[in-house]
Amino acid sequence: MDSPRWIRLFWYGSFAFIVLILTVLLFVANLYYGELNQDEGWYLYAGRLILEGQVPYRDFAFTQGPVMAYVYALAQPLVKLWGVAGGRLFTGLIGLLSALAAAVLAARLVRPRFRSGAALIAFILIMVNVYQSYYFTVVKTYSLCSFFLVFGFLFLREALELRSRAAVFLAGMAFVLATATRSSAGIVLPVVFCLLALDRRTLFRSACVFFALGAAFMAALVFGPFLLLTPDNFLFMVLRYHTLRESGTVGARLLFKAGFISRLVQAYLPAMTIGATLVVFHLFKLNRIRNRKWIPPPPNTERLSRMIWISVAAVSLVHLLA
Repeated sequence: MDSPRWIRLFWYGSFAFIVLILTVLLFVANLYYGELNQDEGWYLYAGRLILEGQVPYRDFAFTQGPVMAYVYALAQPLVKLWGVAGGRLFTGLIGLLSALAAAVLAARLVRPRFRSGAALIAFILIMVNVYQSYYFTVVKTYSLCSFFLVFGFLFLREALELRSRAAVFLAGMAFVLATATRSSAGIVLPVVFCLLALDRRTLFRSACVFFALGAAFMAALVFGPFLLLTPDNFLFMVLRYHTLRESGTVGARLLFKAGFISRLVQAYLPAMTIGATLVVFHLFKLNRIRNRKWIPPPPNTERLSRMIWISVAAVSLVHLLA
């Protein structure tokens, strides 16, 4: 017999409150005691130079997309007050918004009765994780890039719900903003475009066209001025600087790649374990062993979930190959 609704709400609310406390404690610990990363001061200094009227790639070197520098120009009042800690506070707030958006996305990908649980689990896997909390606090590209990526997929989810061309257009814009924050996120654009073009049942026939239009529009806004102003510097800093770097001999490169895989698995072990378990259940239909009827998610959201997983795998592959 199911327990009364108010009891379920009480336990869910109590657990959510504990999760919130742990999130705040991890954030404060990383803000004050997290190891200083060599990029933090440079990103904050770039934001200051922009406020002083300088232009990235033309007046000073900057090895990430322009969105990162211009957004962190907004953090300068906090930086003037508290230095790097102010930049970390700004980053942490963006990271928190990203995690909340990811929780909303998780809830929107399951049936209504599972939404609260899916949202809470997604938030826990992101924010009650020392590794992820650190990189969502220190002044790096991960927090802001995640923000745009998650909102891109949220726009695609709303496009499914409303059959909205405008939402697909906004998704294309969001993914370009993610790319203009961290270059490796750029692989998501062709992945999503191809999946929309190949699977027209998910949205509508012209979805890939509106996605491409949104991406092209935003790319012209954020990349166009620098390609016109200083094309050689811009292309070197955001592309060649990253692709021309090497880690030494073949053996050294393989060692780095093995380290990447090891770190990834260890840092996200709970998520990896849950994901592997779900894959096994799906492949071998183990739910039948317990004689319970499997209730799949709605077909369109299942396709969107597959699109998200392929995009995550593609970004990880880019990092591995780099």
